[in-house]
Amino acid sequence: MKTNPIKSIITFLLIFLSVTTSFSQSLGDGCASRELTQRQLKKLPWYGNNNFLTQVLETENYKKDSTQVLYRIPITLWVFSPNSNDEYYKKLIQDVNYYNKLNNTGFEFYYAQIIPKYKSTPFKLGYTIPAFIKGFFYRKKETVNVLLVDNLVKRSILKPTKYYKGQYNSGTKNIVLRYNSSTTSLTHEIGHFLGLHHPHRGWKRGKRHQESVNRERKAQRILKNAKNCELNGDAICDTPAEPVLLKYINTDCQYTGDLVDNWGDKYVPNTDNIMSYPGNIKCRDNFTQGQIAVMLYTAKKRNVPEWKASDIRFIFDQYEPNNSHITASLLNNKTIESNLHLKYAGKSKKIIATDEDWFVIQTDSLESKEAEWALKIELVEDSNAELTVETNPYPQSIENKMTKVNKQNNTVSLDLKNNKQLYICIKNTEKQKELLAYKISLVKQ
Repeated sequence: MKTNPIKSIITFLLIFLSVTTSFSQSLGDGCASRELTQRQLKKLPWYGNNNFLTQVLETENYKKDSTQVLYRIPITLWVFSPNSNDEYYKKLIQDVNYYNKLNNTGFEFYYAQIIPKYKSTPFKLGYTIPAFIKGFFYRKKETVNVLLVDNLVKRSILKPTKYYKGQYNSGTKNIVLRYNSSTTSLTHEIGHFLGLHHPHRGWKRGKRHQESVNRERKAQRILKNAKNCELNGDAICDTPAEPVLLKYINTDCQYTGDLVDNWGDKYVPNTDNIMSYPGNIKCRDNFTQGQIAVMLYTAKKRNVPEWKASDIRFIFDQYEPNNSHITASLLNNKTIESNLHLKYAGKSKKIIATDEDWFVIQTDSLESKEAEWALKIELVEDSNAELTVETNPYPQSIENKMTKVNKQNNTVSLDLKNNKQLYICIKNTEKQKELLAYKISLVKQ
């Protein structure tokens, strides 16, 4: 009996898709990231030994109540959504940094590059093979690659189409993010990028694989003397066992369910965990200490020297990241002490470009709109560098005024009367490869 080759190919693809889908979350409007298999979970160094996570925090000199930054990680944003804009990009990076700072994770993020790839029509992406293919072709090494799309979907022949907020693909190490998703969606997916998993992982499975509510319950494993919470769920004991929380969180972020685990204990979940699925997504604002340890371990294991905050070539001042007009710092009447550093270029040994610093002047906030204003740049004493200062009423105009400043010529006249806002871009003319500190202020002429 002859077989139809086309039919065989279609059958193979359908089987492949069904297998791929079975490993993923099938909850619409959630996260489509693939869950770890038990075999993959066993490879984690904290599997069966959460003391390892405590050691990670000690090794990294992590301080719970400190706002220290241990890693600064660049993001490459691939924009496929024509609905996006500069304000959205700015909010996206601000939200990620807000939740990381709120939890003192030790991470800070900034844009390495924003790359437009969109056309005039909204971009819809399938979350299995299409997402993998896109992620394979659109990625830059040593950055968090985020593909911004209008819709991330799962199509089924006999079931309605499901939509997702985001996905981390472990194969390409890319993130796919739906435009206008929740404020924590990108933070959630970056959590996956840095080694975190959903606390509800495997909650519908039997006693062998379900995480127990009781933190002291021993695991049912032969020759494995460990706690159940160290082997199941996300294998992190300070994230309580939980079901999928979509239907069980009220508007006050309280758990309303009465579900029990396979041992009869009622779930008492954290309703605020960023890696969870509360129905009220605004409830998510917390990482646990165990989750922070996992992220720090994963970042260290990736072994990208330029990510370490201790690398003085990439040191950030308090106004960073302001390396594009999107994240420009507000410049008012006070003096700002800032610096230029090398521009991130992955593991490239030949780094040829220096950072840019961007500031914005809002004329309505000035004490006197009619006064003649100038920009004053003071270089550090031991520097003979020359800076290029560009003034631009972006985005109203692409025209700009370029002025070179140094110790002898360090003021730039500004036209604030005819512009509601004015953008200032500061570059290092000489492209020197050491940190360059300066002071910038507005002065009346």
